[in-house]
Amino acid sequence: MARLNELLRARAHAEEGLTEEEARYAAQRECGNALLLRERSREAWGFAWLDTLFQDLRYGLRQLRRNPGFSAGAIIVASLGMAATCIVFSFADAAVFRALPYKNVSRLVAVGMTDLKNNPNWNGVPIPVFLNWREHAKDVVQLGASHQVLGKTLVGGTEPAVVFDYAVSEGLFDLLGVRPILGRSFLPTDYNAGGPHAILLSYDMWQRFFNGQVSAVGRNVTLDGVGYTIVGVMPPGSPLPGTSDWARNCWTPLIFNSKEKSDIHNFSLAVWGRLKSGASSGKAQAALSTLALQVMSAAGVRNEANWRVEVTPLRQRVINRWRSILILLLGAVGLLLVIACANVASLLLARARSRNKEIAVRTAIGASRTRVVRQLLTESVILGGMAGALGILLAHWGIMLERHLLPERLRATSLQSIGLDPRVVAATLVVSLIVGVTFGLVPALYTSKVDLVGSLSAGGGRGNLRWRGRNAQSIFVVAEVALSLALLMGAGLMLRSFLKLEGVHAGLDPHEVLTLRIFLPQYFYHKPEDRVAAYRRLLRRIKPLPGVQSVGLVAPLPLAGVDATLGMPVQPGMADVHGSAKLDVGFHAVSPGYFSAMGIPLLRGRDFNAQDTRNSEKVAIVDKAFADRYWPGQDPIGKELFPAYPKSTPVVHVVGEVGSVRDLSLAENPRPQIYNPYTQYFLAAFAGTLVIKTPSRASIAVGIAKTVHSVEPEAPVSRIETMRQVLGQSIAQKRLYLAMVCVFAALALVLAGAGVASTVSYLASRQKHEIGIRMALGAQRSDVLKMVVWQGLKVALAGVILGIAGALALTRFLASMLYGVTPTDPFTFIAVSLILIAVAVLACYIPARRAVEVDPMVALRYE
Repeated sequence: MARLNELLRARAHAEEGLTEEEARYAAQRECGNALLLRERSREAWGFAWLDTLFQDLRYGLRQLRRNPGFSAGAIIVASLGMAATCIVFSFADAAVFRALPYKNVSRLVAVGMTDLKNNPNWNGVPIPVFLNWREHAKDVVQLGASHQVLGKTLVGGTEPAVVFDYAVSEGLFDLLGVRPILGRSFLPTDYNAGGPHAILLSYDMWQRFFNGQVSAVGRNVTLDGVGYTIVGVMPPGSPLPGTSDWARNCWTPLIFNSKEKSDIHNFSLAVWGRLKSGASSGKAQAALSTLALQVMSAAGVRNEANWRVEVTPLRQRVINRWRSILILLLGAVGLLLVIACANVASLLLARARSRNKEIAVRTAIGASRTRVVRQLLTESVILGGMAGALGILLAHWGIMLERHLLPERLRATSLQSIGLDPRVVAATLVVSLIVGVTFGLVPALYTSKVDLVGSLSAGGGRGNLRWRGRNAQSIFVVAEVALSLALLMGAGLMLRSFLKLEGVHAGLDPHEVLTLRIFLPQYFYHKPEDRVAAYRRLLRRIKPLPGVQSVGLVAPLPLAGVDATLGMPVQPGMADVHGSAKLDVGFHAVSPGYFSAMGIPLLRGRDFNAQDTRNSEKVAIVDKAFADRYWPGQDPIGKELFPAYPKSTPVVHVVGEVGSVRDLSLAENPRPQIYNPYTQYFLAAFAGTLVIKTPSRASIAVGIAKTVHSVEPEAPVSRIETMRQVLGQSIAQKRLYLAMVCVFAALALVLAGAGVASTVSYLASRQKHEIGIRMALGAQRSDVLKMVVWQGLKVALAGVILGIAGALALTRFLASMLYGVTPTDPFTFIAVSLILIAVAVLACYIPARRAVEVDPMVALRYE
């Protein structure tokens, strides 16, 4: 404005020869006309609201700059809630949306068949049914399938690798909308039987075993002894829904032979589909069910009514996988965000007292209440936006820490890509603006309704805002204390549950135990005697190494995430079978020395020895849980068992009893288990784990791996871990979720304390005159201190009582996630309540102490 006035004055002075004063008046008149014309022009074009908006923004920024302490406190408090929100958004984005990197994912479905009577948890599809679907359901859904083969050996990279081979049907990647980032996908010619063999590598496998070299495409490799040509590299992540362990995935063409095309009993295919335009999941399910029953009836399969075809939207299936933890985290962060909003709203109400006269002046000179509310909301939205920006920065650091703490078993899932996606940032900023309006609305409405006479008087500022503001602020603090207590109760229950789980004895001694997974390639060790000889050579070479106290072999390793269940016919005379014809018990194939290496006590009988061979008497060892359930009060030694596989195997004699081991999960009681010599049952599996008792496990690990490669060059070695690490990995997922919830609960505790402190500080400032009178009349500082503390503590206690009632209702949803702790655990409720009360007392004491240290003469002159 000044620059424009100066230019107009200079022009008038030069053109008309006016004096300096006349030129100044002419410039002011012309400038005013120009501004009037501009204002009328903006009103005509509907841009007047922009001036008002910019004016509100400028004034709001000035107000925040004039109160740096308040602004910093409000922004930090709100940013903590926004950071937690951003982290949970990132977790949900990685778990759900990044797990579905497909084209038009809303039309993708997962298709399966379920045997409702015999195996309700399995949803594979027989090959003849899939081929029939693909041929006759084209007008409803486009289908593709894959077949997973575990444990193939890929040779041709930097070292031999055990891979998961997913054979995919023609057009499956096109159906999903996934393309290689390097090379090409499968062509129709790749599906010709007997033609050239093509293979696609996962991105992580390309990086790990081929050093990320572009020249890897076109290289020849062998997969279980069969030659393949690498034709492409898939993008990071999993191109197939529901698969993991990406570092060891590869894909080959799925080719059916004539026998497989007619095998109606092999439910081995995983099937996905893309719905045609206008088709729904229900319509597709009805069409596929009819076709499946026709195929099964034609093949002579009875009881078709026991089979059900399920067509599930792909997004729903992925969400179901993470539903419980997402509900937990979203609930926790929702409570934390509400607590942060209540805290900032409380701060805004406390600040309202200092602005009471300002709002009264604005109202007196003509500002409407709507205009005042809009200005105050603009300031709160600015606070919310700044808090959102700071929250995103804090979330970035939190996500980096979260990725570092991610359990090994979750790093092979879509969670390994957790990060700040543009969608997450945009969603966080939108939430921050909504939060800005939310925590600013109530204070704005309270502040904008003032008593002009009282506010403009000499005492200024008390007016009727005193009691309305005081009551509203107390309500906010009660709400945030109650919500904080509910969140703390949930975190406390999960913490107690985790501590109990961590203290569970697994039935083995993980101290100084090293594990190495060995895989014997099927193409090289296809004969059982070859595998037995290979394992014997390995055990014989490792046992005399320096530092090795004992060594054994097991398949599978307990608590490693593998469920080995053996279906065994019931032996006459067994108890607790409830009319069952078959027992489902845990199974492990082990070598002599395994129980000693793992610290599993031998209770009765003998261990396996070198005389337990393929041609000797078939023997087994059962655990205490097996003996107690099926032969209670009896000696299991000498008992006979009838094996389920192979049928020609003679009766197995029990020669020993060992302690029970929690082989599936620390949270589950030991199940009945049976151990067989690796030389007899399954005739030495292709995959086994060496278990080595050694005090120098860190230094000996590399030497043992080299020994394995020197003895069996074709045998890949993986998962070199201590048994303590295996146990830690089994509960690492619970530890991650607990850490996130505990961080949110700790933030809630801090915010609740800050809310109580701000309330006491506000009340003390309002009573400064009263405090001065009391102290001038002889009141002791301790009495005044108790009075001020009690005023704030009453608010906190009301929040605690309300929070206990809410926690009793909310913690019931955690029942399925707890171990050894009930949702209404008295110890947790009492301990958490006392902690929150202690924090509230401290939060009341600090501002109260500052209030009573004021000079009575100063307090008497207050306002």
